[in-house]
Amino acid sequence: ENVRLEPLPDRRLRLTFDAVRPLEVEVSSDDPLAVEVLAQALTGGSTSVGVRLRAVELASSQPSLRARQALTTAMRHDGNLGVRLAAQRGLVGADQLDGPDGGDAVDAMLALLREDGPLPMYLVAIDYLEQRGVEPWRVREALRGSPPGSPATLLLARSQAAGGFLADTGVVH
Repeated sequence: ENVRLEPLPDRRLRLTFDAVRPLEVEVSSDDPLAVEVLAQALTGGSTSVGVRLRAVELASSQPSLRARQALTTAMRHDGNLGVRLAAQRGLVGADQLDGPDGGDAVDAMLALLREDGPLPMYLVAIDYLEQRGVEPWRVREALRGSPPGSPATLLLARSQAAGGFLADTGVVH
């Protein structure tokens, strides 16, 4: 692997690159270079699951839009479920950084519900959306957009049958 990420005291990062010769740079953790290296590690610049997990951990504390976009990309497209789940947790945990309505994270969770994905990710997304006070009809609509037979459609049917958060109240929006 050609990049190593190491957190340092005082919100600083040590970035070590192996090119023809190793290159090591110490910058503030919110420096644009640090944020871009984290984003690149998350969105396809690293084949190492360990590096991607470390990048998720560090990007989760970044207040930048670029870091949140990288977390969203990793959550939706990384080939490793552990990285996808960690990115989802990081995005949900980082949403306090993107305003009182959690806009980026809410949109990312609703988009996730429209895809065919693993059940644990749906559960985290639905729980998060309920905690954020997202209207149940928006969540139901997202789930209805998921592929037939996916865990999302099963969750929707079960919740509606049990009268839970996603139960259709008959209110038209």
